[in-house]
Amino acid sequence: MKYISTRGSAPEKTFSEALLTGLADDGGLYVPDKWPSFSGSGSGNYLETAFEVMNLFTAGSLSEETLKKVESTKTKTDAQEKKRKERISKIKL
Repeated sequence: MKYISTRGSAPEKTFSEALLTGLADDGGLYVPDKWPSFSGSGSGNYLETAFEVMNLFTAGSLSEETLKKVESTKTKTDAQEKKRKERISKIKL
């Protein structure tokens, strides 16, 4: 998938390039050149659905293996943060 500037005069970029560039050279924001359609697997599993959606936007820049590692790390971090907040709440009591 390619990303284009909302102002239309900056060069197209891949997901990785747009992410690392931030604002386009013309001052616009990078957005997908076309919006993918998503049918979903219907599994109801949050991680599987997140992977399917993100893969549509990162295809060609991140391998599926890399994307799964990113999501796995994020999930572990969220779980650790939740436990930390629960401990703080108990300490406050």
